[in-house]
Amino acid sequence: MLQSGQFATINELVKREGIAAPYLARTLRLSQLALGIVEAILAGRQPPGLTLEVLRGNVPDDWSKQVGSLMRRAE
Repeated sequence: MLQSGQFATINELVKREGIAAPYLARTLRLSQLALGIVEAILAGRQPPGLTLEVLRGNVPDDWSKQVGSLMRRAE
């Protein structure tokens, strides 16, 4: 919705959807996940320790660092 131009700011989207801004900001970061991680999640091949809570945490911007740290998570 932001990318399409329907909403100019996160604040507009927050008001429209009736959700908290911090929640939306954490959730939007999921769109920046490395393609390999997204594919693994969609195929059900992600490590058991790779939870939504983990993904909403401090995830590196660099895709190779994401794969290195997130895909090696143990139970």
